[in-house]
Amino acid sequence: MVTRPLPQEPIPPSLKSGLESFTLKLWALCCLYVLLCEAQAAQKPVVQEYEARAILVLNFARLTSWPDNSFSNKEDTINILLDGNKDFFKFFQKYQGRKIKGRAINVLTSRPSSDSTTIHIQYFQGKFSSRIKQFLRGHNDRTKPILLVGENREFTEKGGILSIVRDKERLILYSNTSAAKRSKLYLSNNLIKLTKKVSDQPLARR
Repeated sequence: MVTRPLPQEPIPPSLKSGLESFTLKLWALCCLYVLLCEAQAAQKPVVQEYEARAILVLNFARLTSWPDNSFSNKEDTINILLDGNKDFFKFFQKYQGRKIKGRAINVLTSRPSSDSTTIHIQYFQGKFSSRIKQFLRGHNDRTKPILLVGENREFTEKGGILSIVRDKERLILYSNTSAAKRSKLYLSNNLIKLTKKVSDQPLARR
């Protein structure tokens, strides 16, 4: 038995035009989806790193003890001053108001105009610049109880207390326990165990 293909009726011009339009739209949507996926994949590592750094800083606050006179009352917040780019600010502020050891976190993106606001943690993002060096020189002279956190080993050697350093796909923690003692801060042993200790080489005032 021989089968013959059924005769194909021509597609009406109006329907053909509609199919072509639908195919082009579908193709465009697929291309847009691929581009969005690629963009999200490219941004994901950065977002993950920002998130990891923010969570680490919150845990630093949890594992650090400040002198009693660093807080005027039980309602005082733990003030974290961020010195970095706006993307990091926006991400970190999602933790605004979260409580640690009974105190709310207060994230600041600029230094308060009044000296009445005590800074408890100051995070320096980026390279070990001359501006950061100048800050550390002044800080080493007056030694306020501020947990100084940076992103370079040299930062920790020169008077910073903790550093979160990216090494390829890992984040490595460095600590300067001598700088912590000068600042009258107590770092939990559980925190120190997670870090690599560095030799203390504070910058002298010129």
